[in-house]
Amino acid sequence: MWNTTVANVMAELSDITVYEHTILGISTSFGSAVGSIFFSALSDRYGRAYIFKKIIIVTTISALLLICSMNYVMVLIAVFFIGLGTGGDIICAPTMIIESVPPSKKGRIALMNMGYCLGPLLTQLVSILLTLYWDQSIMERWRIMAIIIFIITLIVLVIRQFILESPIFLYGNRNTEFVSVMVGIAKENKRFSFAIRAPLLVSENDEEQYKVVPHLPFSNIFKDPYTRATIFLTISISLFNFCYNGILLFLPKFLQVDDMGERYLILGIQQVSGICGLVVAMYMVDSGFGRRWTLALGYIASGILLLIFMLSTNFQLIVLLGAAYYFAMLIGIAGKNLIGPESYGPQVRGAGLGFVYTVARVAAVISPAIAGYLMDISNNNHLLPLSVYAVAMILCGVSGAFLKDTKPILTKTT
Repeated sequence: MWNTTVANVMAELSDITVYEHTILGISTSFGSAVGSIFFSALSDRYGRAYIFKKIIIVTTISALLLICSMNYVMVLIAVFFIGLGTGGDIICAPTMIIESVPPSKKGRIALMNMGYCLGPLLTQLVSILLTLYWDQSIMERWRIMAIIIFIITLIVLVIRQFILESPIFLYGNRNTEFVSVMVGIAKENKRFSFAIRAPLLVSENDEEQYKVVPHLPFSNIFKDPYTRATIFLTISISLFNFCYNGILLFLPKFLQVDDMGERYLILGIQQVSGICGLVVAMYMVDSGFGRRWTLALGYIASGILLLIFMLSTNFQLIVLLGAAYYFAMLIGIAGKNLIGPESYGPQVRGAGLGFVYTVARVAAVISPAIAGYLMDISNNNHLLPLSVYAVAMILCGVSGAFLKDTKPILTKTT
């Protein structure tokens, strides 16, 4: 949600240069890169939920700084720290969820990626309402938008304080709170006859990775059995972030639609289409496609659709192709956000994802600069950067196909 908000804030800052606009995008992505590696290391040492609860405090304070910003430098600092918080969320949220859900139910986690759709949908709705009804002489639209999202962030901050710690993290660290957390999960799911047999601790594919070992060195993510996962996850997710971040920041320009209402209509239809894609992905990840081919086919299809989309001039065709592109991309995201955490054992999960997403955020950092440069040398023609992003998305899917699938091998206890 904050990523889209920052993009909308940048679009509203009409008194800054193209260069300053690009630096804001880079600052957000750089903050996210730092947050990914920093908070992932802390989550392996102090706990997933514990760090997850602290990250939202960073985001909330940063949002307040953005609201109170009086000049460009203050906005620049604020979006860096907002990126820091969102970067930590990218690691801690999926790790915590993966470790708190039994293997037989993990396919449903695909639906939790609705944040990619509902967040932008909400911010776009706020943008539409402010564009139609807000008088900028009272206060800037972007500042009002930041205040609204800040209030939502405060609500999320309160809700997060009730989240239970990952039972797998507690078990791996011989923490006596493990049993009480498992009972808490049972009660939340109204399973009062729950037996403490720890079905969450049964490895999907390899029981060895769940043996009680508190912590492993960071270097283990480059050794067997994690070498292949680290290489191809890094390539695939870096290419995705390169593409996604550039499109997110420059999509209003890429759409080639002047009417603000039509522009937001296209963006809104894309998000709804993405939600439909996640429903399809929920079944794909547990089918013969598994996590790997859900990721690969989703991204390859979205890259091909993006190539067609960039050549379209008809409004109806732009709407249709934009929706189809987002539908396919969210299928790929669902596969990515399952196969990523599942490719690592709990002792190195934070470190592995931290490294992968830090490198990926570096790719996101350079994306706006490359898009801006390509548009400059082509006289603001959107075809060149869009074609680069489309090829990157296709390669993202191809590299994901080289990953080892992590679909659970289910037993009666899982």
